[in-house]
Amino acid sequence: MSLYVDMQKETFNDVKINPELTEQQKKLEVMELLEEFQDVFTDVPGLTTLGEHSITLTSMDPVHSKPYPIPHAMQKVVEKELETMLSLGIIEPSTSAYASPIIIARKPNGTNRVCVDFRKLNKITVFDPQPLPLPEKIFAILEKDNYFSTFDITKGYCQIPMSENNKAYTAFVTHKGLHQFKVMRFGLVNVPACSCNI
Repeated sequence: MSLYVDMQKETFNDVKINPELTEQQKKLEVMELLEEFQDVFTDVPGLTTLGEHSITLTSMDPVHSKPYPIPHAMQKVVEKELETMLSLGIIEPSTSAYASPIIIARKPNGTNRVCVDFRKLNKITVFDPQPLPLPEKIFAILEKDNYFSTFDITKGYCQIPMSENNKAYTAFVTHKGLHQFKVMRFGLVNVPACSCNI
């Protein structure tokens, strides 16, 4: 099973609405709002225009590694993942001097996740010390509010574009060659700070 969803399977009609709301509240207040913004209620990742992810390096000597051995049975998993990420515009072919290896991680639900080992790149990346927001401060701001919603952003990191000048740093190597990310990728040292700023 692919990590990314290349066909929409969920829409605004799948949003769970509190059953304690009256039918009128559901219909006139919630459903109208969901219909108005239905383009954001999808399981296919979009792309924000509010910012981008940049990488500042301490050294301009490219870091690269040979690909880690991938069991033959897992190569099809990698190939399918590459095809899906290419079709979604998450990655593109690369000629970068940088090359990070991939590993296959087993998820708790039994599916496989293709991960990039960015440790060498992270060692030469200037760390962004932007602190994450403290829950206590958030709760203090919300204490007088009456209505709350939770949103799980589909592949949230994939919705933040990489800076055009930094895409080459994210290059990764597989048995199918070299690719680089067009969007921010999990495993890069500064992605939590970047996602908090956007």
